Amino acid sequence: MVEIKGFNEAYNNMLAIETMKKIKKQALKRRIAELTEQGIDKETAKVMAECGL
Repeated sequence: MVEIKGFNEAYNNMLAIETMKKIKKQALKRRIAELTEQGIDKETAKVMAECGL
């Protein structure tokens, strides 16, 4: 098997980026659920969560 120089590093960086996207998505879902539980409609809650409110 031929090893491509820098491939492992690039692959690990890609995995890290995908993991961060997944964590952010989960955090947004959790925050939206918290806001809707407080009586805020879903669309408003989504915008607020994306803005960090």
